[in-house]
Amino acid sequence: MSLDKLTNSTSKFLSFESFSYSLENSQANRNMAIEYIADTFERNQDHSEHTLTVNDKELNSMLSDYTTGGLLYSYPYILEIFGKSSIGKTQIMIQLLLSTLLANNIPSAKALYLSTEDSVKIIYRRFIQMFKLEFSSLNDDEEEMLLNRINFLYSSNLINFVHYNLETILKNNHGIRYFFIDSISNDLRHISDNNIKNELFRKLTELSFKYKFMIIVTNQVFTYINENDDTINSKLAKSSKIDEMRYGTQLIDCTTYENQIRHIANPLFHNRESLGRNNDTYETSHGFELPTLGYLFNNFVNTRLVLFNMGRSGERFIRVMYSDSFCNSGFIGDTGVQLKYTLEKNALVKFERE
Repeated sequence: MSLDKLTNSTSKFLSFESFSYSLENSQANRNMAIEYIADTFERNQDHSEHTLTVNDKELNSMLSDYTTGGLLYSYPYILEIFGKSSIGKTQIMIQLLLSTLLANNIPSAKALYLSTEDSVKIIYRRFIQMFKLEFSSLNDDEEEMLLNRINFLYSSNLINFVHYNLETILKNNHGIRYFFIDSISNDLRHISDNNIKNELFRKLTELSFKYKFMIIVTNQVFTYINENDDTINSKLAKSSKIDEMRYGTQLIDCTTYENQIRHIANPLFHNRESLGRNNDTYETSHGFELPTLGYLFNNFVNTRLVLFNMGRSGERFIRVMYSDSFCNSGFIGDTGVQLKYTLEKNALVKFERE
């Protein structure tokens, strides 16, 4: 097989067999074969940036790090939204789903919305009501054109869906550039084998890169109890798995395990002064809400948003806890990456600065 035939017969993703053959058996100059391999590798490392523009001015500004017109991302990419039940995760997910239809995002991009919790009929009804509000000026044909770009599915077994169904769907439906999972933790929280979950996350990121789509997920929470709480039975604390989770000896003082727990889980830790009147809440609260999938999933998340409420009025807030799309990537502690939001049933979410 000549280099020309090899070039024509291989796909964008160069197999190991093709790699070996081009080095050992090519009739062309060896340097040409190496150049071809390097070129294929470079094409596989396509990290061109895209921008997710959101249909709310304030949220779009917050996700853009106040520097661009939306959230910058390159494949593979996972955006996570976590928070307790009924805080508004699904409603904000639907708003992001609507945002994918905006003209200034990827033209004609399709989106796949996978529900692992509720019937897709319920989700679809909510979506249509919010769609009518967002695109109220469209005629029937224009509405149908946009709605044809959105697909809804239900699966109670995310692992099987990703390993056995997702790639077939991507192959048969060209143009899917956004994959929504609501929620990613519903059937994973009962699985103790981290190898199974790790394989799932690796498969998702592999497909995200191969087929060029962004992944947006919701994640549930569990409550981490501060072991320094005097009300906890000391015997229970000693027998817990908290010690097994510690990483303090491997980290510098400013990023000890305890500080990371508070930073990821409780926005009051860095924001109690800016919100005011709630200092005692943090000092007396021994429970911290953590993303259900914990540190294992952290390795795969590119941007993490937390939803929470505070105070007697129960005001809701959305906060960027981490984003490698931001100039100051990493744990974010200033108050400029947080918004207050209000929910109305099946209506667009309204975001505003504090």
